[in-house]
Amino acid sequence: MKIRFLLSVVFIFALDSTPLTSAQPEDVSGRASYAPVFKLPSADQGLRREDLMRRIAVAPFPSDGPWHFVSQAFGAYWTKDCGKGDAAIMGLTHLMDADGRKTDSHAANGTIEDSFHWQVFEITRLLELFGSKGVYAPHRMSMEAENTAKQLIWKWLEPRARLILVDPSKDWWIWGSENHHLQAWFSMWGALNLFSRDADYNERVFADGSTVPKLKLVFDDYFKRWIRNRATRGLYVECGSLYLKYSFSGFYNFVDFSDDLELRRLAKEFLDLCWTQWALEQVDGVRAGSRHRCYPGLSSTQEGACSELAWYHFGVGLPKSDHPSVLCAATTSYVPSAIVGTIVHRRTLLGSYEITSRQPGLSDPSVTFTANFLNDPQYPFYVKQGVYTLDPQCRSILRRTYATPDFILGSTMLPALPRESWSSISSQNRWDGVIFSGDGSPRIFIQPQRPINGSIYNAQWSVQNKGVLLIQRLPFTNAKTQRIWFSRTLKCQEKQGWIFTEAQNAYAAAKVVDGAWQWEPDGPAYWRGNQSKPTTGSWLAPLNEFSPLILEVVPKSGYHNFKAFQDAVLHNVLRREGNHIDYSSAFYHTTLTLFTDFKSAPKVDGIALNFEPQMSFDGEVLRSSFGSKTVKLHVFDHDYLFRF
Repeated sequence: MKIRFLLSVVFIFALDSTPLTSAQPEDVSGRASYAPVFKLPSADQGLRREDLMRRIAVAPFPSDGPWHFVSQAFGAYWTKDCGKGDAAIMGLTHLMDADGRKTDSHAANGTIEDSFHWQVFEITRLLELFGSKGVYAPHRMSMEAENTAKQLIWKWLEPRARLILVDPSKDWWIWGSENHHLQAWFSMWGALNLFSRDADYNERVFADGSTVPKLKLVFDDYFKRWIRNRATRGLYVECGSLYLKYSFSGFYNFVDFSDDLELRRLAKEFLDLCWTQWALEQVDGVRAGSRHRCYPGLSSTQEGACSELAWYHFGVGLPKSDHPSVLCAATTSYVPSAIVGTIVHRRTLLGSYEITSRQPGLSDPSVTFTANFLNDPQYPFYVKQGVYTLDPQCRSILRRTYATPDFILGSTMLPALPRESWSSISSQNRWDGVIFSGDGSPRIFIQPQRPINGSIYNAQWSVQNKGVLLIQRLPFTNAKTQRIWFSRTLKCQEKQGWIFTEAQNAYAAAKVVDGAWQWEPDGPAYWRGNQSKPTTGSWLAPLNEFSPLILEVVPKSGYHNFKAFQDAVLHNVLRREGNHIDYSSAFYHTTLTLFTDFKSAPKVDGIALNFEPQMSFDGEVLRSSFGSKTVKLHVFDHDYLFRF
């Protein structure tokens, strides 16, 4: 076995033994003189791309709406059906009003749904690829279709673009939600980048007096700051969310089309870091670890973040997705660094490791709750109480992930703060639990029942060390219950107040510390929306919704058999004294403490959690000092460096 492991490592470094970081460009200030070099990846990534393009050329997804026409245009132009591609561009014009906003035909009284930012950055990509100056196949798009697309983009851009949107004082402000903000700002950057090279548009002036070229440059600078701000401060607020596929997408446009060499380099470095984190936290192609904005239903019980995009890069995840969110990733020149792909396919060779990170999500207490970029109700981006202002110091959240070849357990650890302390996009539908290796993505997770309307906010707090998790419902929430989900494929036994579980390669034990519980079948009451979903598991419901819960997960290799694991857990020390609970795991040699009156920070081995550590990423494989310019990856006895 040892010889086979060494041979595997030799094979890995035959794939990639070079530093991950990109070479520093000689001239990072030159912009206009630089022409992007666009070269499509080949091999398997190219085959998956070509299969997608053939499929959406025939059957664009979805069946109607703006994304339908965007998808149709990508497939048609890619497969050289230029007439059908032009028809798709023309089809978009019938869905927009005179202000470049999307008309929602299903809304009452014909109201306007202002969500064209979901499509603009993809339409600019079409122009950059297939327009008269396209870097992939110039002139496949007719001049009539090109001019129509530009007019449509300008109608959306002109009333919205302002210098105030990218003012450094607002770098940590978010409009709408993190993915909405990024898609809107991606779209403005894409339009400005396109129009800055177009004689018909580059002298146009916006309402604040800024010109297209000037605004384009400050948007370049904004995204360079954004990448540097987030790279060593925990990355995304909506971590592990289904929305990450949208928040990734625009960075491919920077890599492919920016004339700012530093922005291109930073975007590639940032994508490599994001995909590295994904690779380190995925089990059989499904992203594990704690999640924010993880909705009840399929997102919680079966799916994982960015699985659609991962398929086109690595051949794992959700196969052959034709969702429009994959279009940028599928058609990009970006190729993840070889070591990232190696981690994806050979993560189990890394053994066991833990990653702890500071995470953005706390609101900035110095900014008023009703902040807006512009306090003008007529301004298209004016949303009353719809701008989230994040704490730039990223205090109060520690995200911990414990990964083994057999499972990944993750949680979001935080102090017991009032709901108002958090940005809603951080506190909404948090998910803590474990995903096991094996078919069907089996898992156990903790999540209160969703309310009749809306979502759950600020529902629980926890303390975790390695494979042990202690968690409790918070009182500062709109949640009314507490639940533990068990996938149906897991074998469960109840013994002396514990629920013992056997997965393909791991054992788990769960306990309701205070009071009894009951089993409840899955059903629509737990799902988001009214659509039918398969019932792939069951819920364990504590009768005391504030009871602490214990979850311990170990690899099967740690015990002779299932009974030996059960006996060991039953001999672990569990103390309930006054306002705190202590649970000691003999397997992990650790004691976790949770204060059930919510007045003190949880403890690991007698030491209170520090929610403002010096390290932004801390662990055996990923390390970075908070706010520094580098992140170090250590895998397979080699170091790799991301530079920001």
